[in-house]
Amino acid sequence: MSLCEYCGEKAGWLQSSHPACVAKANTTGQAVKELAFSGILAGKSYEDLSTEAQQALAENKVLFKYVHETLLQGVNDAASQIALQSPISEEELNRLVAILQGFDITAYSGEYSTRRWFAFPQLGMSNILWQVLHHNTPFFDDEVRFNLQSGETPIFQTGETNVMYSEQRTVSGHTRSFGGLSIPVGCGIYYHIGGSQGHQERTSGLQEVDIGGILITSLSLYFGGQKTPFRIPLDRVLRYQPFVDGVGVCESHGAPKVFTFDYRSMDTGWFFYNLLLALTNKPQTNGPEQTITRKAKQSVVNLQNAFDTFQAANDAFTNLLKNAVVKNTTINTEDLAAYTATVESFLQSPKHLKNILSLCQKPQGRDTARPSRVQKQVGQPLYLWTTGG
Repeated sequence: MSLCEYCGEKAGWLQSSHPACVAKANTTGQAVKELAFSGILAGKSYEDLSTEAQQALAENKVLFKYVHETLLQGVNDAASQIALQSPISEEELNRLVAILQGFDITAYSGEYSTRRWFAFPQLGMSNILWQVLHHNTPFFDDEVRFNLQSGETPIFQTGETNVMYSEQRTVSGHTRSFGGLSIPVGCGIYYHIGGSQGHQERTSGLQEVDIGGILITSLSLYFGGQKTPFRIPLDRVLRYQPFVDGVGVCESHGAPKVFTFDYRSMDTGWFFYNLLLALTNKPQTNGPEQTITRKAKQSVVNLQNAFDTFQAANDAFTNLLKNAVVKNTTINTEDLAAYTATVESFLQSPKHLKNILSLCQKPQGRDTARPSRVQKQVGQPLYLWTTGG
C-alpha cells in the first residue's frame, strides 16, 4: 500500500494520493495565485508577497512545490499586464524582476514559450519605451550588424531571421469564363453551345518579399534580408500601421512595408509600433536652429488648424445671422462667446508664428545638451528572444 505524496498517510492500493489532498492543494494554489496577482498589481514587494504566500501554505499545510507552477502563472500574468498597460520605469522594472526571480520563474526558462510566460521580455520592451519617452538612451549591448550613419544610436535589434518583410501589392491575373448552354446527349456527354471569354482580374494583398532582421536606431529603421537590405529614415515615414504581430511602415513613396515578427508566439506589434512612433516624434537635440525650425513648422500647422476652425465657426455664425434676419430670431450669448473665442484664437496664431520666425534672425549660442545614456542591466537577461532564430 503506497503513501499519499501530499500528507504522507496511507493512500490505498494503486493510489499515490488522496483525492481530498489533491483538491486542497489545487484550492490553495489558486488562492496563492490570486494573492500574488493582486499583490503585484497593488505594488507590493517580493518580500511581502513571499511572506503572505508562506503564511497561506502553512495554514493549509500544503508544500510550496505543489503550488509553484500555479503561483508562477499568477506572477507572470500580473507582470505582463503591468508591462502592456503602460511603459514602466527603472524602479518598477527592478521590483517586478525581483518578484519573478524570487519565485524562481527561471527554473522554467525552457518552457516560457509553451506556457506563454512572456513577462521577462515584455518588461524589457516596456522599459525601453519608457526610456525613449523620457529622452534616455536604452541599454544596448548587442553587436550592431549594420553600418550606422553619423549621430545614430542603436535602440533595439532583432535576430537575423526573426522578421518577415512583406509589401502591399496588387496582382493581375487572366481568367476565362464560359457563356452558353450545355445540352446532355447521353452517356455523361454534354454538347456545349456558346463560347468562352477572357478577362483580367486584380487582387490586392500582402506579398512576402524577404526574411531577415531589423535594427531600430534613433534616426532609422534598418532591414537586413537575404535579398533586400535597406534603410528607412524615420523622418520620411508618413504613418505607421499597428498589427498584433507586426507593424506597417508607410513612406512618402513606394508600397507600404509590413514587418511581421516571430518571437515564439509572443505578440510584439504593440512594442514596435509604439517604439517607432516615439522615436519618430521624439525631439532631437541637434542645436537651437533646428529647434526653432521645428517650432516654426508646428506654428504653421497650428495656424492652418486655427484657420480651419475659424472657417467652420464663421460659416456657422453666418447661418445664425441669416436666420436672425430672415426668421427674426435672436442669437444667444453662448454662440456669440464661442465665435469670439474662435476669432481671437485665430488672430493669435499669426502673431506666434511671427515671433518664432523672428528668432531665426538672431544669433544663437551653441547647444551643448546631450542625451543621457542608461548603462544599467538588471538581473537575468531581459530580452530573451531579441537575437537568434
